[in-house]
Amino acid sequence: MRIQGDVIRARISAFEHAGQALSALLTHHQATGEWDWELVTRASAAARNGLAQQEDKMSEYYSRDELAQRMKEVGKDIPAEEIQAVEQAWPPLVAEVRANRELDPRSPEARDLADRWNTLAERTMRGFRSDPKIGKSIAENYRQNAYVENEDAPKPEDFAFIQKVNAARGT
Repeated sequence: MRIQGDVIRARISAFEHAGQALSALLTHHQATGEWDWELVTRASAAARNGLAQQEDKMSEYYSRDELAQRMKEVGKDIPAEEIQAVEQAWPPLVAEVRANRELDPRSPEARDLADRWNTLAERTMRGFRSDPKIGKSIAENYRQNAYVENEDAPKPEDFAFIQKVNAARGT
């Protein structure tokens, strides 16, 4: 819903931009009695380009319901034991990262946490490689704090810590 809300707000903005371009065109026509074809072109392009970009953005991601359905379909070939192991591995790792976010990103302890995080993230997504849109959708949902109600889910600060550690060693 958050992605759809963003797309709707962006569409409104695109319509407002197109409306401003049309208003400039009409103001010019009323003042001069002539059509300014450059303004006509701008107004048309503003409407066409703004709306096309938002439609493209919307199609890049699954809604949360679509994501759940696609993960279920694509994940049917992943053994149940693997899914359960991955699901059970995240909460303690997230808790450990949270307890250690103040570590120096260059420290061996921080690197160990990041290594374990990166390995588990890879393991989590391994079964979904056939549909890259799944990974994009999950990342976008995290970016928009869609999982904030789940205490065990990683938070932006957790991702930021892991990014700092990875950046400190050049990965």
